[in-house]
Amino acid sequence: MNVSRSVVLNALFNQVSSYVKDNYSDYEYVPQFVSFGPAGYYRPFEKLPSDQQPVLYVVPGPQKPDQDATGFGITRWTLTFFVIVFFQREPDVNNPPTATVALNILDMLDDSLFNNGQPQTLAAQNNGVPLVANAWFDKHAGNVEIRLPVLANQAAIIAPVTVLTSTQLPGRMT
Repeated sequence: MNVSRSVVLNALFNQVSSYVKDNYSDYEYVPQFVSFGPAGYYRPFEKLPSDQQPVLYVVPGPQKPDQDATGFGITRWTLTFFVIVFFQREPDVNNPPTATVALNILDMLDDSLFNNGQPQTLAAQNNGVPLVANAWFDKHAGNVEIRLPVLANQAAIIAPVTVLTSTQLPGRMT
């Protein structure tokens, strides 16, 4: 991962985690998040105990060239990141259903990338130009996974975020 991709990853993590911390109570049945994994770090075999959940991770995914406008090389990239949320429900709690809680969490995550109806630029700058032109949760064609239950009373949400850079990423390989 080059330096600018790391900057975008950290900006995305900060945007989503800050919104979740500040606004979870605005979403019905969404519990307060207890843990936020460091950006880019996720180990599926390291299960967090229930007292450290819900937990949110943001990890990098694939990247692909988007546009070659200059003839001198790729000027924009489409980057994919994955937001992963684990949360636990008591087995005897059926009201609301776990699926309702998961969908409300997904709504909250989706809203984290918008500011008064406008997509975030994630504030990262490259010589005064925002690194990100647009970022959105890719909810089409079954790209979002909601797993109920994963282990007994554990649920998971895996949601891809597509990020379109607005400028050439320095340090990229051509």
